[in-house]
Amino acid sequence: QCPLWRGENLNGKRILLLEEQAIGDVMQFLTLIHPLLDEALTVSLLISDRLTLLYEKAFKDEISSGLLKIISFSNINSISIASDHFDYQSPLGSICQYRFIDKESYGNNLPIFRPDTQLTLQLRHSYLAKFPKATKVVGISWRGGGRADRIKQKSLPLELFPKILQGFDDILFVSLQYGESKSIVSNWHQQGINVIHDNSVDALKDLDRWTAQVAACDAVVSVANTTIHGSGGLNIPTYCLLSQDSDWRWFKNPAVMRSYWYPSVGIARQSKDKDWSTAIQSVRDWLSSGASMPSGPQFF
Repeated sequence: QCPLWRGENLNGKRILLLEEQAIGDVMQFLTLIHPLLDEALTVSLLISDRLTLLYEKAFKDEISSGLLKIISFSNINSISIASDHFDYQSPLGSICQYRFIDKESYGNNLPIFRPDTQLTLQLRHSYLAKFPKATKVVGISWRGGGRADRIKQKSLPLELFPKILQGFDDILFVSLQYGESKSIVSNWHQQGINVIHDNSVDALKDLDRWTAQVAACDAVVSVANTTIHGSGGLNIPTYCLLSQDSDWRWFKNPAVMRSYWYPSVGIARQSKDKDWSTAIQSVRDWLSSGASMPSGPQFF
């Protein structure tokens, strides 16, 4: 355990970080790892197989230099967590309370991902070739994850989401939604919206390819789900449609207009009476003005 992290120097220490919580949480916590790599002797990271390739590429230099070792769950038996191998261990999420207690510690060291450049260009060109009038590619995601009750709380109703997309002839919207979305996108396309679903990308099976798809976008519009961690981790201009039932990672104060974890992520909040109309109009205004990097306070 690491109560010593409250200010104690980690020089010469061997740290073991253990994945916990959901995929998006892991992606979020790992934006904080660079200061630990700068200070500790070595950091070992135990994460799920789904994330292994993504972070082997993201931390290629640190792995090559011996500062970081990534261990997938499937290879957990290849290591020993005996006290003579590590000085300290911690669940990944606990580094926030033990080590990163100042707000200035957040939102740094971005972008964190290194998507396949060739694949990113290939995907982008294939999308725009289907819609010659489009000059901008915007990724979209409308459904949250987690328990059934949380999915409903975090998601934008399907009948409302098209209101964001309608009338933008110069924008091609690309579904970044994980899980079943093909039929939904097909329905929106039939309504005259420039939107596509790419069958070759499945975030639940290949996060590395999905990250390349996110990188192919000029901007992203999403509810608070893993997509935010993908686009925020790539430092892509993004707007998050945030419900009143948002969790601990978002401030409730409406004066906060951007994520403190991801400076490129602006916030369009659902009103206190659970109405989405103002948030939807805010995102439409942002898209109309070119979908540039959001601005505004990250703290209050």
